[in-house]
Amino acid sequence: MNSVPSSDYFVVLVIFTAIAAVTLLIQVSMLVGMFVVIRRATAKLQAIAEEARQKSFPTITLAQNLINDMNELSPKVKTAVANLADISETVRKQTAHVNQSVENIVNKANAQISRVDEMVSATLNAVDNASRAVEKAVELPTRRVSGVLNGIRVGVGVLFGNGRQTPRSADPPTAGPTPGPTVVEIPTQRQASSGS
Repeated sequence: MNSVPSSDYFVVLVIFTAIAAVTLLIQVSMLVGMFVVIRRATAKLQAIAEEARQKSFPTITLAQNLINDMNELSPKVKTAVANLADISETVRKQTAHVNQSVENIVNKANAQISRVDEMVSATLNAVDNASRAVEKAVELPTRRVSGVLNGIRVGVGVLFGNGRQTPRSADPPTAGPTPGPTVVEIPTQRQASSGS
């Protein structure tokens, strides 16, 4: 004997699924927002790094040419050029570090987006299954009530129909009075082919 869970169970299931779907959508929107902000910051950092490269490389090249041309410059100028070269190298390393960090963040964001997509798909499947269960839970009692109402309608029709046979009966009337109690045919409700 199959027991049908109460309708409260289905209501709670649908509410829980809706809340889970809303929170997942909020998480997805937050992740997309973070992705957009990080993408913009990365573009700005790369632009700054490129500008620094464009401004520092000609200066370094010029400084190296001056050093080659004038070996008699003071050690302070040589120190300044060395510092400028160190700064350029530091900027290059920091740019590589920023690029690597942004790539890691983008990979993590993509993984989270895939995870959220799977969770949303699973939630939608659960909602679909819950709606089917609710539909079946409502369909069976409706059929039963319809059958009872049809039975009552036929019974009332037979009771007030002056003893006529039910419209469903295809038997011809008999030629004389029938001894004994009158037999009333009550049509049965046919089950749908869905197997409920």
